Amino acid sequence: MPLRNGMFTFNNPYSSEKNKNGVMFTIDNHEIWDLKKAIAEFITPRLVAFRACVVAGEMTCIPTWVAPAGDNMDEVQLRQTWADILEEMIKGFEYYAGYKSGDTWEAVEQQKQKSLALFYQYYDHLWD
Repeated sequence: MPLRNGMFTFNNPYSSEKNKNGVMFTIDNHEIWDLKKAIAEFITPRLVAFRACVVAGEMTCIPTWVAPAGDNMDEVQLRQTWADILEEMIKGFEYYAGYKSGDTWEAVEQQKQKSLALFYQYYDHLWD
């Protein structure tokens, strides 16, 4: 994986397409050196947009997965609960991306862990 002009280039095992230079994949070295930040910078605005669609009622699915077992929440309550969960996910990724600061180290770490746990728990539900 050679480093040229601050970029790592390598063959992408997930694609059969090549760019004009015959290289299948190029990544800026800063993304490699702080991958968690690069991932957070990618995920955060998409989670924000996804949450905005949920709040606006633009998602076709009804998030029944957020209701506690045996709870008969209506559609409005389900969507609000889902939006609240997404907001909690967003908060932690904002810290990882460097978009948010100022809280105590303990509060930041607690929020990041909570966000990652929710992201893991609801990953399969990040769709319309």
